[in-house]
Amino acid sequence: MDHKKTIQECKGISRYSTAIVIYGLYILVGAGNYRQFLIMFKGLDPFLVYVIYFFTVLYGISCLYCGVKIRKLEDWARKLMIIMTAISVASGLFLNRIAISNMRIYLLSGREAIPANVVETVFISSVIITAFTALFELSIIFFFTRPGVVREFSSESRD
Repeated sequence: MDHKKTIQECKGISRYSTAIVIYGLYILVGAGNYRQFLIMFKGLDPFLVYVIYFFTVLYGISCLYCGVKIRKLEDWARKLMIIMTAISVASGLFLNRIAISNMRIYLLSGREAIPANVVETVFISSVIITAFTALFELSIIFFFTRPGVVREFSSESRD
């Protein structure tokens, strides 16, 4: 039974590491344009927007690198992923509302030539995607702090 659970934990770690790498790519594609960040965080101090952008790019790169290292059961990568994800979740609690609201205002302004009836669909889709990413990030923290998973990263379990 214990061996079967270990195999399940390793499969979960493998799946999560792959999902984290894909998520890192998603983050970096989304962070590809600093101009979008200026629009999404309009009203915030420009230096703060730059810090948010820098963290986002760093988080995306961390997801790519740590995702690969987590597959190799490197504990530092697991810990870094938990820390970076916790920061992302905490900042998201404060910043997502501003970003989504500013995005909606921008889309309704007509500068992107998107029809008004499509703007609402894009807005609702953005809210849903934001909710799913928050749930995914919370699941990363939950999964990688479970005792059975933590044990898989300890050097004794691999010897």
